[in-house]
Amino acid sequence: MKNVLRNIFKEHLSQNNINDTSNFFDLGGDSLSAVLLLIKVEKETGIKIQNEQFYAEPTINGLTEICEKKNENK
Repeated sequence: MKNVLRNIFKEHLSQNNINDTSNFFDLGGDSLSAVLLLIKVEKETGIKIQNEQFYAEPTINGLTEICEKKNENK
């Protein structure tokens, strides 16, 4: 899961050197690109993430944790 999310981050931010604790917004992401990122996450993983959830922890680690919790609840 984490590798999939890392690749989505890299694609949306057009950067290769992103670590798992890098803040999406500090890396140049904005609210529109966050929405597009979450749409891509849903298409790739089947997991729908609310904007508020992502904004609370806008990192690869944070997104991975959210996705894993949602997978457990399925």
